Amino acid sequence: MFSLSLEILQVEVTSKCNFNCKYCLRQFWRSSPRDLRLEIFEKILENFPSKKVVLYGFGEPLVHENIRKMAKIASENSEVVLVTNGSLEVERVLNYVDFLGISLDSIDPEFLKRVRVNSEFEVIAENIKKAKERVEVELEVVLMQDNIKELTNFIKWAGDLGVDVSISNLVPYSREMYEMGVFVEFSKRTLEIYRDVIKEYPKKDRFLIDVALGVKDAVEIYRRIWERVREEGYSINILRLMENERRVKFAERAEKILEECKEISESFGIKLHFPQIFGDDKLRECPYEEGIFVRADGKVAPCMEFAYTHPAYINGHEKKVEEVIIGNSSEFEMEFQKKKRKLKEFMPWCGDCSYVTFCWYVEESRDCYANKPSCSECLYSAKISRCIL
Repeated sequence: MFSLSLEILQVEVTSKCNFNCKYCLRQFWRSSPRDLRLEIFEKILENFPSKKVVLYGFGEPLVHENIRKMAKIASENSEVVLVTNGSLEVERVLNYVDFLGISLDSIDPEFLKRVRVNSEFEVIAENIKKAKERVEVELEVVLMQDNIKELTNFIKWAGDLGVDVSISNLVPYSREMYEMGVFVEFSKRTLEIYRDVIKEYPKKDRFLIDVALGVKDAVEIYRRIWERVREEGYSINILRLMENERRVKFAERAEKILEECKEISESFGIKLHFPQIFGDDKLRECPYEEGIFVRADGKVAPCMEFAYTHPAYINGHEKKVEEVIIGNSSEFEMEFQKKKRKLKEFMPWCGDCSYVTFCWYVEESRDCYANKPSCSECLYSAKISRCIL
């Protein structure tokens, strides 16, 4: 195992879990659940000294029989973050963690049971109350169409408890999951420009057909849209804007709900972190610029997204995300680490691309800048989904 000094070291202490969440990557991978051996954990901490150690991955950390000892060892030299589903004895680790994230998508017990199978709301709520008396607690919410309607009540409930909330959009591993989400991948600014210019055209539903037929007024408006988009440093996929009008309207409603939630959180004096609902190339940055992810088998990946091979559905197409394992500090692997720090410079954002739906690059997990692997469709980099780091 090679060595590297880091800001953030995320360690998946186990890929086993006592829940069976409908939207979890574990529903889509072929990996065998396992625990990270204690001696390997100690070696990882030795080889990757870091300011912060983050203890969670695609499993439930508290199912590991040595989690208390692991947290204690990590706390000797680093700040410790642990994220749990809140169903087990959180007291085991409270003396050794600085921050505890507890996953909770709803205060509706029936909804919770359907989505986070095996969960019991009352058990989780009791553990939240216990933990917040001894350590900083944040509730981690996955945002979906089915729970956004009750989000304001959720924030009020968290406010009554005095705990902070962090919201992330659902990461879709299938088309069905994508339809559950509330986000759109393209930039809001391109949508605003499109709407501002297209209002001058009387037959919006045939706009692109008329452009293809060479209708003078349509071609002129098309040219003006592109001119304004380029002036502001964007690209645009007009067809996707037109085809996704219903989803765009839902996304705009979601933004209003999140703003309302922000006002509620401020009235209670709690922090609320929420995601971008629209993608924006100019806002992109890698959450793992100065970090890595270590799997439960001890293998090292550049981030959580590249930790395991899995399917994804984004920008109107399916794709296969291949795992990326850093075997040593080779020139290629370190070059990829450097690219993470300058993401906008080295990797494109596919969300605004005119060709993305039919792009053959993405089918091979590469991009048109010749990067492989590529972060060009990473929802975490676009802040649409949020990492707990």
